[in-house]
Amino acid sequence: AAMLATTGYVFGVELVAALVAATGGWAAGLRLAAPALVAAEPTEFVNDLVGTDRAMSDYLVEEVLNAFTPQMRHVLDRVSICEDVSAPLAAALCDGPDAGAVLDALERETGLVCRTGTGGVRYVVEPLLRAHLLAGLRRRHPEVVTALHVRAARWFAGQDMPAVAVDHAVASGTEEVLVELVGRHGLFLLAAG
Repeated sequence: AAMLATTGYVFGVELVAALVAATGGWAAGLRLAAPALVAAEPTEFVNDLVGTDRAMSDYLVEEVLNAFTPQMRHVLDRVSICEDVSAPLAAALCDGPDAGAVLDALERETGLVCRTGTGGVRYVVEPLLRAHLLAGLRRRHPEVVTALHVRAARWFAGQDMPAVAVDHAVASGTEEVLVELVGRHGLFLLAAG
């Protein structure tokens, strides 16, 4: 709130908290979002930050993503369907065992990926960047997003995580996969609520 106020933008505490959550606290993201936030319906804007603000999107593409190698971009695009991802899941989504190494490099070199969870075995892509990547993937290759959710659903099912598997099956929109998962894990899911 103080940083935004120094640039002439004063927002309520709840809106600032939502904006910080949407940008992951990224200072450049907050600063770029402020002018667009003034001109938009606040709740809708924060819910669709990247799609609403062209300057934010342009900045991400030109300044951040263009610095990445094609391999880094491939990994980031593929893991963007998940809020957090382990190295084995990233490898399954990317069709390559080196996806974890790429995420490690991105964590060390950019700060746009960070480790999370017990023992730091999962990775989180900076939320604003992840939202941009996922929106672009949905726009350019919706069939890839569907296939990635199917792959994630099957991976989570294989890890005995049927609830998360079902979430990805639903996100894929593929009835066949959802029916398969519910048929195999339905009683467990029902018992777990």
